[in-house]
Amino acid sequence: MNTPRLLLPLLLVALPSALAGCGEKPAPTADEVSEDPMAGLPNGIALDQRVVGAGQPSEDTLRGLTGRGYGLVISLRQPDEGGAVPGTVVEEAGMQWASVPIGGADFTAADARALRSALDGAPQDAKVLVHCGSGSRVGALWATMLALEQNLTSEQAVELARTSGKVRDSSLERVREVVAAERGE
Repeated sequence: MNTPRLLLPLLLVALPSALAGCGEKPAPTADEVSEDPMAGLPNGIALDQRVVGAGQPSEDTLRGLTGRGYGLVISLRQPDEGGAVPGTVVEEAGMQWASVPIGGADFTAADARALRSALDGAPQDAKVLVHCGSGSRVGALWATMLALEQNLTSEQAVELARTSGKVRDSSLERVREVVAAERGE
């Protein structure tokens, strides 16, 4: 009747190994990844219920956005920027493409209004991707646009920009300048 005494050491060694995988989530399936509205979007951030901001996605990611409910891609990149993906890739995938080209931190209130105009042209109920090289210009221009529309102060605009992605300090300062100039601050 020494069997229980022999089993106890075996259980003490084997049980932790057997339980090690309990509670872990399984890896997502390909379908789950394709349903993620920000999969493959560098520095992706939901700016509102329909609009996602990000850095430059790959051509393959852009081609797959249609299947995830996107209907419009807006590029803030300059035409001569290295690594920019041509709008024809987006159009061939069945989405609309718009360009609101801005440099690093030299955007204007007119650029913010141009972003609103492009957003207003999105197909109804479709998601929209707004991208630049890294995502910094997206957050800055998005915050500037909303600040002008909602009569926010320049400081409120900067705080909004800080919550709108990875916005560089130089772009935060430009948000402050543009909104202050428009508000007469």
